[in-house]
Amino acid sequence: MTMKASSYADNSGPRPSDRWIPWCFVLFFAVVASVLGFFTYLALRTDPGLVTKSAYQKGLQYDRIIEASDMGNALPWQAEIDLQRQGENAVLRVDLKGIEKEAGEILLEAWLLRPAQEGKDQHWPMRAIGERKYEAKGKLQPGQWNIHVTALIGGKQKQFFKAAVVR
Repeated sequence: MTMKASSYADNSGPRPSDRWIPWCFVLFFAVVASVLGFFTYLALRTDPGLVTKSAYQKGLQYDRIIEASDMGNALPWQAEIDLQRQGENAVLRVDLKGIEKEAGEILLEAWLLRPAQEGKDQHWPMRAIGERKYEAKGKLQPGQWNIHVTALIGGKQKQFFKAAVVR
């Protein structure tokens, strides 16, 4: 009596499920090609993404602004900013320090910005009331105000900032 050992080597020919393996590869690449085709369609048919026209020129202009800001920050000038209420008006006083005597004409302007309400911002030109002391008056609502003072002295500019509360 002869016995035959069963092994995988005895199986002759492919299994019935093996005929689907090449079709799985074809299906995979067909799905990938379809998705890439859809993405290509979207890329060609939608907004080009251009946010700013003349971006290079605007970038150069912004670089000049940053350079001017850095030059202003390097100046030794200092300012004491005081905002007080006097009756119905508010009085803004600025005392400049660290400026040479022969610095030239000094121009000061103040912007009072209301962070809580849009449209309430104010621009106040300042007038000299003494040596290196300036003042401006106006009406302000009670509450938080951000004060930006710009000093232009001898062709150089520096900005000073302070937050204040008007009661």
